[in-house]
Amino acid sequence: MKKKLQKLAWAYLIKVFRAYEKVAPCEPRVTCSLVPITMENADCVALFRPAARVAEYREKLALGEIGYFATDGTTYYGSIWATVNLSDHRKIVHGYMPLKPFQALIHDAVTAEASKGKGIGPFMIARLIDLLLAQGVQCALIDVNTRNHPSLRMMEKTGLLPITTEFFVSLFGHPVIHFSRPAVDYLF
Repeated sequence: MKKKLQKLAWAYLIKVFRAYEKVAPCEPRVTCSLVPITMENADCVALFRPAARVAEYREKLALGEIGYFATDGTTYYGSIWATVNLSDHRKIVHGYMPLKPFQALIHDAVTAEASKGKGIGPFMIARLIDLLLAQGVQCALIDVNTRNHPSLRMMEKTGLLPITTEFFVSLFGHPVIHFSRPAVDYLF
């Protein structure tokens, strides 16, 4: 229901983080690596997300988004996604976020409930930034809802600071209002 409503009208208040270069490695307290999400392993999302989200993960893959699981080969600790703009023009992704050419939006990072507090989130963010930059992305953006305090703390652990606070209103999947201000609370 929420996804259907977002396609009609939605307001977003987010902090935007930006990475132009590799970030300090964040090693989790479990041994794991990032493994690409494919049509064959997308069902594993049901291990830590509602089973209905499997179809959403498959749709993301069909749309060309890049996803990874954090896993040790038997246990799935979390997942993370990126939407990459490799075109030569600006694109609006997810109905609100403008991406310049060779920018990527990192989104939908989730850690399995049993794995929270083990450094999986910062590990996934740092590794994905490194992978994207190695593939030619010039800038990785991460948007975090201003009310999502655990994710904001995770970004701090990764060593990234917000550069702006953004407000978007989207109608029928297109941004109609956009305000931005520097995240001054982190400038001093």
